[in-house]
Amino acid sequence: MGGNIAVDAAVLDPGLPISSQITGFHRGTATPRFGGEIETALGYQGPDGPKPIAYSGTNQPTARHVLHYFIDQAKYSVAKEDESGNPYVLEAPDGSVVCFERYASVLERADRSFPADQNGFSNFIRSVNGYALNLDLATAELGLFISPLDFDDLFNPGDFTGTEAPSPERYGRGSLLDEYDRRHPRVDEIDRRAVSCHFSMGFRDPHHLKRMMGVMTYLTPGIYAAYSTVNPTVLAGEEGHILNAAESSGFRDRRTLLAPRALAWELAVDDRAGLPRDLVHAVTDPAKTFKDIVGIYCRFNAIGLPGRDSFKKAAAGAGPVTLKDYMTHIGTLWFDHRADPLRLEARMAGSGVWKLKSLACLLKIGLMDMEVLSSIEKALGATAITAEDIIEARKNVPFQGMNTPIGAQGRTVSDILRMAVYFAKPKIPAPFRHEIAPLEAVLRANKSDADCLLENPELLRGLMDTPFSVRLPLAMTAAPSPDAAFGDRRRPDKPSFAGP
Repeated sequence: MGGNIAVDAAVLDPGLPISSQITGFHRGTATPRFGGEIETALGYQGPDGPKPIAYSGTNQPTARHVLHYFIDQAKYSVAKEDESGNPYVLEAPDGSVVCFERYASVLERADRSFPADQNGFSNFIRSVNGYALNLDLATAELGLFISPLDFDDLFNPGDFTGTEAPSPERYGRGSLLDEYDRRHPRVDEIDRRAVSCHFSMGFRDPHHLKRMMGVMTYLTPGIYAAYSTVNPTVLAGEEGHILNAAESSGFRDRRTLLAPRALAWELAVDDRAGLPRDLVHAVTDPAKTFKDIVGIYCRFNAIGLPGRDSFKKAAAGAGPVTLKDYMTHIGTLWFDHRADPLRLEARMAGSGVWKLKSLACLLKIGLMDMEVLSSIEKALGATAITAEDIIEARKNVPFQGMNTPIGAQGRTVSDILRMAVYFAKPKIPAPFRHEIAPLEAVLRANKSDADCLLENPELLRGLMDTPFSVRLPLAMTAAPSPDAAFGDRRRPDKPSFAGP
C-alpha cells in the first residue's frame, strides 16, 4: 500500500540505529491503496447448545463445507492448502481472500489492494457485498448461524481448542501459541472470542502517515463507542465466565462489556493493546517525527514472548535483522491502530458489513483525502483536546459509551466522530454516500448496538434472524416480534443487499 518493498530481502545494518533504518522504509507512494478485513464467528446448534465450527469433523457443518461452497458456487480459487492438501485460504475473482482462522474459529475476508479513486471505492464496496451475500447463501444451505456479536458468549471457552492449524510447526500443539497461552491464561476466554473489523490505508509519505495516525487517535474512542456490540446474556443477569474474569481484574461495572473489542485484548495482554500513552503523545505532538513513533514500536515485545521475538533477538545481536522481522513484530502489537512500511491499520469491532463499509467512507475519505484531512485537523485543533484527554476517554469508553466526555469543553467522543463525518460525507462518491447512513443513524440516536442491547437484550433475536448481508445498526431497525423464535432462519432465497 505504502510502496513496493521486498520485506524478505531488506537486511538492516546492525551498526546503525535500527529505528532510523526502519523509518527510511516508510516511503509512501503518490497513489496509495486501501482495503479492509472483517471476521465472522460461525456456529451450529449442537445437542448441548451453540458450538463454534471447527475446520473439519463429522456429524456437523464445518469450515471445510463453507470453504468448498465458496469454491464450488462462488468460483473462488484455492490460494493455500495445509500439509494434508486441505484448503484454508481462498482467493475471490476480485482478488480479495477468505480464510478460516482455526485458532479463533472465525472466517475472515481481507484485502489491501484497491486504488484510492472512485473506481477503487466502487470495487471495494462490491467486493464486501459479494462476500456477505455468498456467506449468507453458504450458511443458509449448511444450517449455520453467523453471530451478530463482536464478543461472542454464545460459545463456551473450552470449545476453542486451537488444535487444528494450517501449520503445526507454527500453530499446533506445543507451539508458540501454547507458550503464549501459558503466559497469558486469559486469552482462551477473551482473545479467541473477539472478532474484528480492520481498515488499512496507504500513505503518500511519512509525514502524511503521522498526520493520519494523529487524527485516527482522536477518532478511535468514538468509533469504539459507536460500532461496538455487547454480550447481552451476561448483562441480562447470567453472570458468566467472562464477567467473572473481568471482575477479577478490577472491572466491576457491567458496562465493562459495552465495548468488548476495546477491552478484550487489554484484559488479556494489557502491555500491548489499546492506545499506549507514549504513542498517543507522539502522534499528536507536532514536534515529534515518525522516527519517534518507530522507536516506540521497537520498545514493545511482540506476542508477549521476548524469547521468541525474532526482531528483538536480532536487534540485540543474535543474528541479522531484516525488515520482515520488524513487520512480524508490528503484526503482534494489538494497538487500536498500528503502522508499518506499507499501511496504517485501524483495528475496530467486527460483526457487520455495514461497519466495514461505513469505516471505508469515514477513513478512506477522512484520512486519505488531503483536503478533508486538513479540515478535520483544523477542527480538532480548535477543540483544545490534549493527548491525556484522549487517553482518559479511551479508558472510559467501555463504561460510558457514546457519552464519554473528552476534553474540558463539554464534548463527547460521539461529537468528535460526528464532526469527522460532517467533513468526509460530501467527498464520498455519490453512488455510495448511503453507506455512511448506518453510522449517521447511530450518531443521531446516540445509541450504539451495545446501548440498544443494554436496554433490551431481546433485540439480539432480530440480529440473529437477519441475513448477514443486510444487518444494520439497531438504531435503524424496529424491534422484532416478541414471539420470534431465537435461532429461526428467516432468510430469503436470495438475500438482498444495499449498494451496487
